Amino acid sequence: MTFAPEQLDRSKAELARLLHDLRKRAGLSQSTISKIETGRKIPCPTEVESILRDPRHSFVPDAA
Repeated sequence: MTFAPEQLDRSKAELARLLHDLRKRAGLSQSTISKIETGRKIPCPTEVESILRDPRHSFVPDAA
């Protein structure tokens, strides 16, 4: 699913900054994120977990 920045009430620059921050926190390259976004790569479980384990959100609970 694709969204235009206007649909998300965000500027292109802000979305680019957010994606850059996510990529750095996840420890993934821009190339890897791009390939996942465009469907040229299926992320492995560790890549999915690193994306979802964002300290600002609670997508994945910490392991006990």
